[in-house]
Amino acid sequence: MQLATIARDIPIRVVVRDRDSRLLASITDYELNTNRETVDITALSDEYRQQYSSLITGSGTLTAQWDYVNEASKEPVNYLMQLVLRTEIGSGFHAKFYIKSANTDASGGTFAGTQMNDSLWWEFDAIVTNSATSFAPSDIIVSRIDFVATGAIRLRARTTAGRRLLQENGDPLKLEQGGYYLLEGDELP
Repeated sequence: MQLATIARDIPIRVVVRDRDSRLLASITDYELNTNRETVDITALSDEYRQQYSSLITGSGTLTAQWDYVNEASKEPVNYLMQLVLRTEIGSGFHAKFYIKSANTDASGGTFAGTQMNDSLWWEFDAIVTNSATSFAPSDIIVSRIDFVATGAIRLRARTTAGRRLLQENGDPLKLEQGGYYLLEGDELP
């Protein structure tokens, strides 16, 4: 079957995304702030001021020990610092800030054996707005990254392990790019 000639330009949007998620190495702490502003809806005849809850915004910072060496599964903090300098493609990133990851105890928390595989994390898209590195003699070099959320901020939880698509021998079916095929509705952190 012969195809018709295209008579107009077709806009194409390219979003740069890694195929794998990677851990950001050497994080010492992070802070995530959410804010909901209020709008004053008081009318002239009202006796008391009235407020209405408006849109949510989010921002935060993360602090990490500075490093530039790239390992296979870990990304150095230098990568996030370079995001602020990317003028052509932007400084956006997708983040998952873990409070508790699977097979770990959260600091200061007590968990039953059935809760060890649970995960709890914040997930959002953001852009880097500021990066700074502090140098002090005889101290570790520390970098601080400021960011602003560009969409919804979700608190996610997983209380069961992701269900992977299995081969006949029982091994999980691996993707060529790394990772595994998951059954519908599942997502590995």
